[in-house]
Amino acid sequence: MTRNRNLALCLTFAALSSSSTFAAELLVPSQFATIQDAVKAAQPGDKVLVAEGAEAFGPIKLVNKTAITVLGAPGVTIDAAGTNHGILIQNCDDVKVDGFLVLNADVAGVLVAGGTGVKVKRVETTGSVTGFRVGESANDALLTKCVARDGKHGFAISGTETTLKRCVVGDVEGEGVILGGSLNTVRDCDIESAAGFGVRIGGEGNLLQETRISDCGIGIRVDTAVGAMIDANQVRDSISEGIHLFKLSSDVFLSKNKVSGSGADGIRVEGTTSALLFKNKVVKSGADGIRLRPSDLPSRAMKNKVKASGNHGFFVQCSDSEFVKNTAKKSGAFDLRDTGNDNLFESNAFATIAP
Repeated sequence: MTRNRNLALCLTFAALSSSSTFAAELLVPSQFATIQDAVKAAQPGDKVLVAEGAEAFGPIKLVNKTAITVLGAPGVTIDAAGTNHGILIQNCDDVKVDGFLVLNADVAGVLVAGGTGVKVKRVETTGSVTGFRVGESANDALLTKCVARDGKHGFAISGTETTLKRCVVGDVEGEGVILGGSLNTVRDCDIESAAGFGVRIGGEGNLLQETRISDCGIGIRVDTAVGAMIDANQVRDSISEGIHLFKLSSDVFLSKNKVSGSGADGIRVEGTTSALLFKNKVVKSGADGIRLRPSDLPSRAMKNKVKASGNHGFFVQCSDSEFVKNTAKKSGAFDLRDTGNDNLFESNAFATIAP
Protein backbone atom coordinates (compact mmCIF):
# COMPACT_ATOMS: atom_id res chain seq x y z
CA MET A 1 0.00 0.00 0.00
CA THR A 2 2.82 2.40 0.92
CA ARG A 3 4.62 1.64 -2.36
CA ASN A 4 1.43 2.45 -4.35
CA ARG A 5 0.92 5.70 -2.47
CA ASN A 6 4.50 6.80 -3.09
CA LEU A 7 4.20 5.89 -6.76
CA ALA A 8 1.04 8.03 -7.08
CA LEU A 9 2.76 10.98 -5.41
CA CYS A 10 5.75 10.66 -7.74
CA LEU A 11 3.51 10.59 -10.82
CA THR A 12 1.57 13.66 -9.63
CA PHE A 13 4.78 15.58 -8.97
CA ALA A 14 6.14 14.60 -12.37
CA ALA A 15 2.98 15.83 -14.08
CA LEU A 16 3.10 19.18 -12.27
CA SER A 17 6.78 19.58 -13.03
CA SER A 18 6.17 18.77 -16.68
CA SER A 19 3.37 21.34 -17.04
CA SER A 20 5.40 24.09 -15.35
CA THR A 21 8.41 23.24 -17.53
CA PHE A 22 6.46 23.66 -20.75
CA ALA A 23 4.64 26.90 -19.76
CA ALA A 24 6.87 29.84 -20.69
CA GLU A 25 6.98 33.61 -20.95
CA LEU A 26 7.91 34.80 -24.42
CA LEU A 27 9.28 38.36 -24.29
CA VAL A 28 8.95 40.91 -27.08
CA PRO A 29 11.25 42.45 -28.20
CA SER A 30 14.04 41.08 -25.95
CA GLN A 31 13.58 37.42 -26.97
CA PHE A 32 11.44 37.77 -30.11
CA ALA A 33 11.78 40.63 -32.55
CA THR A 34 8.06 40.78 -33.36
CA ILE A 35 4.76 39.94 -31.69
CA GLN A 36 3.94 37.62 -34.59
CA ASP A 37 7.17 35.63 -34.08
CA ALA A 38 6.35 35.12 -30.42
CA VAL A 39 2.74 34.14 -31.14
CA LYS A 40 3.87 31.63 -33.73
CA ALA A 41 6.20 30.00 -31.20
CA ALA A 42 3.72 29.98 -28.31
CA GLN A 43 2.48 26.66 -26.96
CA PRO A 44 -0.52 25.96 -24.68
CA GLY A 45 -0.03 27.69 -21.33
CA ASP A 46 2.52 30.20 -22.66
CA LYS A 47 2.33 33.97 -22.22
CA VAL A 48 3.53 36.43 -24.84
CA LEU A 49 4.58 39.59 -22.98
CA VAL A 50 5.01 42.69 -25.13
CA ALA A 51 7.08 45.47 -23.60
CA GLU A 52 6.06 49.11 -23.38
CA GLY A 53 6.74 51.09 -26.51
CA ALA A 54 6.78 48.11 -28.86
CA GLU A 55 4.99 48.54 -32.18
CA ALA A 56 3.74 46.19 -34.85
CA PHE A 57 2.70 46.74 -38.45
CA GLY A 58 0.27 44.61 -40.37
CA PRO A 59 -2.07 42.07 -38.74
CA ILE A 60 -1.17 39.91 -35.75
CA LYS A 61 -2.57 36.44 -36.47
CA LEU A 62 -3.49 33.88 -33.83
CA VAL A 63 -4.60 30.81 -35.73
CA ASN A 64 -5.44 27.39 -34.26
CA LYS A 65 -3.96 28.33 -30.87
CA THR A 66 -5.08 26.94 -27.51
CA ALA A 67 -4.73 28.46 -24.03
CA ILE A 68 -2.14 31.14 -24.75
CA THR A 69 -2.13 34.73 -23.46
CA VAL A 70 -0.90 37.76 -25.40
CA LEU A 71 -0.40 40.71 -23.05
CA GLY A 72 0.59 44.19 -24.18
CA ALA A 73 2.04 46.79 -21.85
CA PRO A 74 0.48 50.29 -21.93
CA GLY A 75 1.18 52.07 -25.19
CA VAL A 76 1.76 49.00 -27.35
CA THR A 77 0.35 49.80 -30.80
CA ILE A 78 -0.59 47.58 -33.71
CA ASP A 79 -1.01 49.54 -36.94
CA ALA A 80 -2.98 47.48 -39.44
CA ALA A 81 -1.94 50.03 -42.09
CA GLY A 82 -5.04 49.42 -44.20
CA THR A 83 -4.90 45.61 -44.11
CA ASN A 84 -8.03 43.67 -43.21
CA HIS A 85 -7.45 43.21 -39.47
CA GLY A 86 -5.22 44.44 -36.69
CA ILE A 87 -5.61 41.28 -34.60
CA LEU A 88 -7.04 38.08 -36.09
CA ILE A 89 -8.06 35.32 -33.67
CA GLN A 90 -9.11 32.37 -35.80
CA ASN A 91 -10.23 28.92 -34.60
CA CYS A 92 -8.64 29.45 -31.19
CA ASP A 93 -9.80 28.06 -27.84
CA ASP A 94 -9.31 29.72 -24.45
CA VAL A 95 -6.99 32.38 -25.86
CA LYS A 96 -6.60 35.74 -24.08
CA VAL A 97 -5.55 39.05 -25.67
CA ASP A 98 -5.09 41.99 -23.32
CA GLY A 99 -3.93 45.57 -23.68
CA PHE A 100 -3.30 46.87 -27.22
CA LEU A 101 -4.11 49.93 -29.33
CA VAL A 102 -5.13 48.91 -32.87
CA LEU A 103 -5.15 51.45 -35.70
CA ASN A 104 -6.46 51.66 -39.26
CA ALA A 105 -7.91 48.23 -40.04
CA ASP A 106 -9.78 48.06 -43.33
CA VAL A 107 -12.32 45.47 -42.06
CA ALA A 108 -12.07 44.92 -38.27
CA GLY A 109 -9.58 46.08 -35.70
CA VAL A 110 -10.08 42.77 -33.87
CA LEU A 111 -11.74 39.77 -35.52
CA VAL A 112 -12.72 36.64 -33.57
CA ALA A 113 -13.48 33.99 -36.18
CA GLY A 114 -14.50 30.62 -34.80
CA GLY A 115 -13.22 28.99 -31.65
CA THR A 116 -14.50 28.88 -28.09
CA GLY A 117 -13.78 30.86 -24.94
CA VAL A 118 -11.73 33.69 -26.48
CA LYS A 119 -11.21 36.65 -24.12
CA VAL A 120 -10.31 40.14 -25.30
CA LYS A 121 -9.64 42.78 -22.65
CA ARG A 122 -8.47 46.41 -22.60
CA VAL A 123 -8.02 46.63 -26.36
CA GLU A 124 -8.78 49.95 -28.07
CA THR A 125 -9.38 50.42 -31.78
CA THR A 126 -9.46 53.65 -33.72
CA GLY A 127 -9.82 54.40 -37.41
CA SER A 128 -11.00 50.87 -38.25
CA VAL A 129 -14.08 50.18 -40.38
CA THR A 130 -15.44 48.03 -37.53
CA GLY A 131 -13.68 48.12 -34.20
CA PHE A 132 -14.46 44.55 -33.06
CA ARG A 133 -16.18 41.73 -34.90
CA VAL A 134 -17.17 38.33 -33.49
CA GLY A 135 -18.08 35.94 -36.30
CA GLU A 136 -21.04 33.59 -36.39
CA SER A 137 -18.95 30.48 -35.74
CA ALA A 138 -17.45 31.85 -32.51
CA ASN A 139 -18.80 30.63 -29.16
CA ASP A 140 -18.58 31.96 -25.61
CA ALA A 141 -16.32 34.93 -26.38
CA LEU A 142 -15.87 37.64 -23.72
CA LEU A 143 -14.94 41.25 -24.50
CA THR A 144 -14.36 43.48 -21.46
CA LYS A 145 -13.18 47.08 -21.09
CA CYS A 146 -12.64 47.38 -24.85
CA VAL A 147 -13.00 50.70 -26.69
CA ALA A 148 -13.96 51.43 -30.31
CA ARG A 149 -13.66 54.99 -31.64
CA ASP A 150 -13.62 56.89 -34.90
CA GLY A 151 -14.70 54.12 -37.26
CA LYS A 152 -17.84 53.14 -39.12
CA HIS A 153 -19.15 50.65 -36.53
CA GLY A 154 -18.05 49.90 -32.98
CA PHE A 155 -18.84 46.21 -32.31
CA ALA A 156 -20.49 43.64 -34.61
CA ILE A 157 -21.54 40.43 -32.85
CA SER A 158 -22.95 37.44 -34.72
CA GLY A 159 -21.66 34.48 -32.70
CA THR A 160 -23.29 32.54 -29.87
CA GLU A 161 -23.15 33.36 -26.15
CA THR A 162 -20.76 36.27 -26.63
CA THR A 163 -20.63 38.87 -23.84
CA LEU A 164 -19.68 42.55 -24.12
CA LYS A 165 -19.10 44.03 -20.69
CA ARG A 166 -17.96 47.51 -19.67
CA CYS A 167 -17.04 48.39 -23.26
CA VAL A 168 -17.12 51.88 -24.79
CA VAL A 169 -18.09 53.19 -28.24
CA GLY A 170 -17.60 56.80 -29.34
CA ASP A 171 -17.90 58.84 -32.52
CA VAL A 172 -18.76 56.20 -35.13
CA GLU A 173 -20.43 56.84 -38.48
CA GLY A 174 -22.88 53.93 -38.32
CA GLU A 175 -23.89 51.63 -35.46
CA GLY A 176 -22.36 51.53 -32.02
CA VAL A 177 -23.16 47.84 -31.51
CA ILE A 178 -24.70 45.41 -34.01
CA LEU A 179 -26.05 42.55 -31.94
CA GLY A 180 -27.02 39.50 -33.99
CA GLY A 181 -26.43 35.79 -33.56
CA SER A 182 -28.05 34.12 -30.57
CA LEU A 183 -27.93 34.29 -26.79
CA ASN A 184 -25.47 37.18 -26.78
CA THR A 185 -25.25 39.84 -24.07
CA VAL A 186 -24.30 43.52 -23.95
CA ARG A 187 -24.10 44.71 -20.36
CA ASP A 188 -22.88 47.85 -18.57
CA CYS A 189 -21.47 49.53 -21.68
CA ASP A 190 -21.29 53.19 -22.77
CA ILE A 191 -22.25 54.15 -26.32
CA GLU A 192 -22.04 57.76 -27.43
CA SER A 193 -22.35 59.62 -30.72
CA ALA A 194 -23.19 56.81 -33.13
CA ALA A 195 -24.67 58.52 -36.18
CA GLY A 196 -26.88 55.52 -36.98
CA PHE A 197 -28.18 53.30 -34.16
CA GLY A 198 -26.61 53.17 -30.73
CA VAL A 199 -27.46 49.46 -30.60
CA ARG A 200 -29.10 47.44 -33.36
CA ILE A 201 -30.57 44.13 -32.19
CA GLY A 202 -31.49 41.17 -34.37
CA GLY A 203 -30.95 37.46 -33.96
CA GLU A 204 -32.52 35.30 -31.27
CA GLY A 205 -32.55 35.55 -27.49
CA ASN A 206 -30.14 38.49 -27.23
CA LEU A 207 -29.91 40.71 -24.13
CA LEU A 208 -29.10 44.42 -23.81
CA GLN A 209 -28.87 45.44 -20.16
CA GLU A 210 -27.70 48.32 -17.95
CA THR A 211 -26.12 50.18 -20.86
CA ARG A 212 -25.94 53.95 -21.33
CA ILE A 213 -26.65 55.26 -24.83
CA SER A 214 -26.49 58.95 -25.71
CA ASP A 215 -26.49 61.32 -28.68
CA CYS A 216 -27.15 58.67 -31.33
CA GLY A 217 -29.37 58.78 -34.43
CA ILE A 218 -31.72 56.22 -32.86
CA GLY A 219 -30.83 54.92 -29.42
CA ILE A 220 -31.93 51.28 -29.78
CA ARG A 221 -33.31 49.64 -32.92
CA VAL A 222 -34.83 46.14 -32.82
CA ASP A 223 -35.08 44.62 -36.29
CA THR A 224 -35.93 41.01 -37.22
CA ALA A 225 -35.28 39.83 -33.66
CA VAL A 226 -36.90 37.00 -31.73
CA GLY A 227 -37.03 36.97 -27.95
CA ALA A 228 -34.88 40.06 -27.43
CA MET A 229 -34.71 41.42 -23.88
CA ILE A 230 -33.93 45.13 -23.40
CA ASP A 231 -33.63 45.84 -19.69
CA ALA A 232 -32.61 48.73 -17.43
CA ASN A 233 -30.84 50.84 -20.06
CA GLN A 234 -30.56 54.64 -20.19
CA VAL A 235 -31.16 56.29 -23.55
CA ARG A 236 -30.58 60.04 -23.81
CA ASP A 237 -30.83 62.71 -26.48
CA SER A 238 -31.42 60.56 -29.55
CA ILE A 239 -31.87 62.53 -32.76
CA SER A 240 -34.93 60.44 -33.69
CA GLU A 241 -36.55 57.64 -31.62
CA GLY A 242 -35.11 56.62 -28.30
CA ILE A 243 -36.15 52.97 -28.73
CA HIS A 244 -37.63 51.69 -31.99
CA LEU A 245 -39.06 48.18 -32.18
CA PHE A 246 -39.23 47.67 -35.90
CA LYS A 247 -40.38 45.10 -38.45
CA LEU A 248 -40.47 41.32 -38.29
CA SER A 249 -39.62 41.03 -34.59
CA SER A 250 -41.49 39.00 -32.00
CA ASP A 251 -41.60 38.31 -28.27
CA VAL A 252 -39.63 41.45 -27.43
CA PHE A 253 -39.44 42.32 -23.71
CA LEU A 254 -38.77 45.98 -22.92
CA SER A 255 -38.41 46.67 -19.19
CA LYS A 256 -37.19 49.35 -16.78
CA ASN A 257 -35.55 51.50 -19.44
CA LYS A 258 -35.24 55.28 -19.04
CA VAL A 259 -35.61 57.31 -22.22
CA SER A 260 -35.18 61.09 -22.23
CA GLY A 261 -34.78 63.90 -24.72
CA SER A 262 -35.61 61.96 -27.90
CA GLY A 263 -36.16 64.09 -30.99
CA ALA A 264 -39.10 61.92 -32.12
CA ASP A 265 -41.01 59.21 -30.18
CA GLY A 266 -39.53 58.01 -26.92
CA ILE A 267 -40.55 54.39 -27.59
CA ARG A 268 -42.07 53.35 -30.91
CA VAL A 269 -43.42 49.88 -31.66
CA GLU A 270 -44.38 48.91 -35.22
CA GLY A 271 -44.47 45.72 -37.18
CA THR A 272 -43.48 43.95 -33.96
CA THR A 273 -45.61 41.16 -32.62
CA SER A 274 -46.24 40.30 -28.98
CA ALA A 275 -44.11 43.00 -27.38
CA LEU A 276 -44.25 43.55 -23.61
CA LEU A 277 -43.47 47.01 -22.25
CA PHE A 278 -42.98 46.98 -18.49
CA LYS A 279 -41.98 49.78 -16.10
CA ASN A 280 -40.29 51.97 -18.71
CA LYS A 281 -39.96 55.74 -18.13
CA VAL A 282 -40.10 58.27 -20.96
CA VAL A 283 -39.43 61.98 -20.40
CA LYS A 284 -39.43 64.94 -22.80
CA SER A 285 -39.76 63.17 -26.13
CA GLY A 286 -40.15 65.41 -29.17
CA ALA A 287 -43.23 63.55 -30.46
CA ASP A 288 -45.18 60.78 -28.68
CA GLY A 289 -43.94 59.27 -25.45
CA ILE A 290 -44.95 55.70 -26.34
CA ARG A 291 -46.46 54.94 -29.73
CA LEU A 292 -47.76 51.53 -30.76
CA ARG A 293 -48.55 51.28 -34.45
CA PRO A 294 -50.63 48.49 -36.06
CA SER A 295 -49.16 45.02 -35.51
CA ASP A 296 -49.99 41.44 -36.41
CA LEU A 297 -50.43 40.28 -32.81
CA PRO A 298 -51.34 42.08 -29.59
CA SER A 299 -48.90 43.72 -27.22
CA ARG A 300 -49.05 44.59 -23.52
CA ALA A 301 -47.96 47.74 -21.71
CA MET A 302 -47.85 47.69 -17.92
CA LYS A 303 -46.73 50.26 -15.33
CA ASN A 304 -44.99 52.55 -17.84
CA LYS A 305 -44.61 56.26 -17.04
CA VAL A 306 -44.55 59.09 -19.58
CA LYS A 307 -44.00 62.77 -18.84
CA ALA A 308 -43.82 65.94 -20.93
CA SER A 309 -44.13 64.46 -24.41
CA GLY A 310 -44.23 66.89 -27.28
CA ASN A 311 -47.37 65.26 -28.70
CA HIS A 312 -49.32 62.41 -27.06
CA GLY A 313 -48.22 60.54 -23.98
CA PHE A 314 -49.54 57.25 -25.41
CA PHE A 315 -50.59 57.02 -29.05
CA VAL A 316 -52.24 53.62 -29.57
CA GLN A 317 -52.88 52.52 -33.15
CA CYS A 318 -52.67 48.76 -32.57
CA SER A 319 -55.59 46.50 -31.68
CA ASP A 320 -56.45 43.76 -29.19
CA SER A 321 -53.73 44.95 -26.80
CA GLU A 322 -53.67 45.55 -23.04
CA PHE A 323 -52.72 48.69 -21.13
CA VAL A 324 -52.59 48.31 -17.35
CA LYS A 325 -51.48 50.79 -14.67
CA ASN A 326 -49.70 53.16 -17.05
CA THR A 327 -49.42 56.89 -16.40
CA ALA A 328 -48.91 59.94 -18.59
CA LYS A 329 -48.92 63.63 -17.72
CA LYS A 330 -48.01 67.05 -19.09
CA SER A 331 -48.38 65.85 -22.69
CA GLY A 332 -48.34 68.43 -25.47
CA ALA A 333 -51.60 67.08 -26.93
CA PHE A 334 -53.37 64.22 -25.09
CA ASP A 335 -52.09 61.81 -22.50
CA LEU A 336 -53.86 59.05 -24.44
CA ARG A 337 -55.02 58.79 -28.02
CA ASP A 338 -56.47 55.41 -29.03
CA THR A 339 -57.36 54.82 -32.68
CA GLY A 340 -57.08 51.02 -32.59
CA ASN A 341 -59.77 48.40 -32.01
CA ASP A 342 -60.72 46.33 -28.97
CA ASN A 343 -57.89 47.48 -26.74
CA LEU A 344 -58.21 46.92 -22.98
CA PHE A 345 -57.42 49.79 -20.61
CA GLU A 346 -57.37 49.08 -16.88
CA SER A 347 -56.26 51.20 -13.90
CA ASN A 348 -54.31 53.73 -16.00
CA ALA A 349 -53.79 57.40 -15.03
CA PHE A 350 -54.38 59.66 -18.04
CA ALA A 351 -55.56 63.20 -17.31
CA THR A 352 -56.48 63.99 -20.89
CA ILE A 353 -57.87 61.49 -23.39
CA ALA A 354 -58.57 62.24 -27.06
CA PRO A 355 -62.23 61.94 -28.02
